[in-house]
Amino acid sequence: MQKAASDPRACRGAVKPVWEAQQVAVASANMNRQKGTDPAPREPAFTETLQIGIVVRDLDATMRSYVDNYGIGPWDIYEFNPGNLKDFHEYGQPVARSWRLAATMVGQVQWELIQPLDDESIYALSRREGRGRPPT
Repeated sequence: MQKAASDPRACRGAVKPVWEAQQVAVASANMNRQKGTDPAPREPAFTETLQIGIVVRDLDATMRSYVDNYGIGPWDIYEFNPGNLKDFHEYGQPVARSWRLAATMVGQVQWELIQPLDDESIYALSRREGRGRPPT
């Protein structure tokens, strides 16, 4: 694992906060519950979060946004590629994948920002399919 040098404060990104999407989801669930069309909430399946991973298009801009707008950081930055990943497999098959990863702790939760550097990794696939996208 190679640690890459980067300054997350050099420019600002355009990432909207996750709470905006959460507000919409909560409002929708509350409206449905008031109409009687949503079942009563059940006990949560998960009661503790240890890690959050977010796939991003531009790691540096996203880090800067989180530092500047939310005070989240500092970030440890790593690059994974065929040169430093030995014997890497997906679904039991050897593959050559590349991505950059930034990690930081927010309280007891580890946050990871992941930028795919290839077109075939699971991270690149998630970007193409729209998963991992910050709310717009």
